[in-house]
Amino acid sequence: MSQNFEIHVISLKNQTQRREKIEAILEGQGLKWSFFDAIAGGDISIYLGMYDREKRLRNLGYDLRINEIACFISHRTLWEACVRQGVPFLILEDDIKINQGVGDFAKAAQIVHLIIEKIKPEYLFVRLGNLFDRKFQVLQKIFDDFDIVRYQRDPSTAMGYIISPQVAEILLAQSEKFFCAVDNYMWRGWEHGCCLLDVSPALFFTSDADTPSSIGDRSKPAIGLLKKIKREYFRALDGAQRSRYEKKIIKELLKHESNIFN
Repeated sequence: MSQNFEIHVISLKNQTQRREKIEAILEGQGLKWSFFDAIAGGDISIYLGMYDREKRLRNLGYDLRINEIACFISHRTLWEACVRQGVPFLILEDDIKINQGVGDFAKAAQIVHLIIEKIKPEYLFVRLGNLFDRKFQVLQKIFDDFDIVRYQRDPSTAMGYIISPQVAEILLAQSEKFFCAVDNYMWRGWEHGCCLLDVSPALFFTSDADTPSSIGDRSKPAIGLLKKIKREYFRALDGAQRSRYEKKIIKELLKHESNIFN
């Protein structure tokens, strides 16, 4: 199999144990890959102008964490590289594990290769792992028991996904200002116009039990009553947009399947 994509693993320089674990998964598979030195929370000052704090507070009532901003910038920097390189990227976070049904990373890479061959570049935006079980619609089989699907609700995470230069360019243009975590942003097709697809069953998973998240505490801070009222109003507006999009997108994907798949 020729490698028709680049593999980049987002990892903080000082996370040596995490790097050793992912190296054990990737090494010896006959694939070219590299670490991308993730932007640390303490180094985001030059990027803070991109964080739309006003929209964040209006819509959710509390700030993004410093490490969530850094994580978004790390992914975004790889989207820039994807556009420059002009080839699809497989972007991984350093805490991924291979699902048992896949076997090893070589098999996962084979499936990635087939996905890239199967999906036209303008639609090549495919997540390979999820945190939550959600209902989905099968769009097309790609390999043995693996299907390209569209979830009805966001199963979350940006632990591993394929992105084409064409999609990366759109996401870049639409995220010059951002207000949410990168995995939430990727799902927001009603805003940026790129439909995030998934693979089922997932190729990768992650667990905080043995690899704690580098984002930090995910609990939500308490907010005051006035902020809650404002948040619920803007959430309702956003929810209406999301609902309209999610109701029509699967129908459109099925209707225009020949435009999406080779």
